[in-house]
Amino acid sequence: MESCAVQSEYRLMETRPRVLANFFEESRDNWKRKCQEALAEVKQFRDKVRDIQVSRQMWREQAEQSRLEQQRLAAEVQRLQEQLEATAAVEKKVSVAR
Repeated sequence: MESCAVQSEYRLMETRPRVLANFFEESRDNWKRKCQEALAEVKQFRDKVRDIQVSRQMWREQAEQSRLEQQRLAAEVQRLQEQLEATAAVEKKVSVAR
């Protein structure tokens, strides 16, 4: 019984070197391919993050410009309303004086 186990173990060690070399070469190639695919995926993710950051910065700047424009226009509307009220008050005084 024991001799059978020893014989099968010995047979496993009889694998020809070229067969082992082919196996190890294929294993190495698979590992390299997986690594290259992972690196390509990481690069895609980095590029996507960079693009999103650029886009967010652009939208942030555009929102800030819009906010400043809105404030400027609100101030102009306020100034024009005051000017209109002043003109209306002057006209009212003129019409009352007549």
